[in-house]
Amino acid sequence: MSAPEVARSVFRSLACVVMLGSAGLIVTLSAQPPLVPGSDIPPVEVLVDCGDGDSLQAVVSDNPSRGRGKGKKKGRRRGRIDPDRPLVVTIRGVCQENVEIRRDSVVLQGESPADGISVSSGTALLIPQARKVGLQHLTVYGPGAGIGVHLQQGASANMEGVRVTGFGVGAYLTGRSGSTVSDSAFDGNGSGLFLDFNAGLFLTDSLVELNGNGVVAVGGSSAAVAGTSVLQHNGVGLFAGRGGSGELQGGVRVGENQVGVL
Repeated sequence: MSAPEVARSVFRSLACVVMLGSAGLIVTLSAQPPLVPGSDIPPVEVLVDCGDGDSLQAVVSDNPSRGRGKGKKKGRRRGRIDPDRPLVVTIRGVCQENVEIRRDSVVLQGESPADGISVSSGTALLIPQARKVGLQHLTVYGPGAGIGVHLQQGASANMEGVRVTGFGVGAYLTGRSGSTVSDSAFDGNGSGLFLDFNAGLFLTDSLVELNGNGVVAVGGSSAAVAGTSVLQHNGVGLFAGRGGSGELQGGVRVGENQVGVL
């Protein structure tokens, strides 16, 4: 069977919705998301200055504080953050720390697209169970191993304008987690995006290139891809198997991979 025939049989045409499983997990692509998706409560807005010693983890933890480190910059608010209000965190610079988000209604955004998180090992950004998480206009830098962004245990997140580079797996979605990803890039990873254990993904207008594998959906997971380039992989560009499924909408470019679609 030719690659186009495989693509048609495995990655079927789809509108911008993915539904999977009896639990009816629905992943939809929203246009410009609000500061905190799905919330009409005014958020708490916090600036985390990585170069001034601020801690991103301290801000997004279950008992959040203003995350002041050793820096002495004047005019910055300190003290506790109301855990019941949505939270918008602007990251200035690159924070060298592993971060875990368990609370709902959190947005992390870079002050510039090169700002974000860098780690020397492990998972850079772990999101277990949390809903209404947003990652916007930031970069997650890896050491050549580990996981960039890991959604698990039913977590949900929107990623827009995000770059994930230098990990064993760029974005790892497991345990009925779901994500919409737009205008983002995954490069230099073992796998760009990997879905397992009934996860759901809608990937649009993005670039997946120079990974070992591009987008992989297994274990009852479902991936939908639209308007995205999947290029130059040593392995498979788009893979759906072992109980996983995938669907192509329009405008997908697959090229210069060892195997395009499988």
